[in-house]
Amino acid sequence: MNRYIRIGKASEILGVTPQTLRRWEQKKTLLPDKIGLGGTRYYLKEKNAEST
Repeated sequence: MNRYIRIGKASEILGVTPQTLRRWEQKKTLLPDKIGLGGTRYYLKEKNAEST
């Protein structure tokens, strides 16, 4: 099972838009746990589940 989820699923879990997560990243409020070679942001599932 993959430990990471993409920005769309993370935003859905948190109840915000993907753009909000990008803004939070710029403000260093919530940073992605991993960024893929193409720039895809990944967040740990466990971390997002705790935030809700």
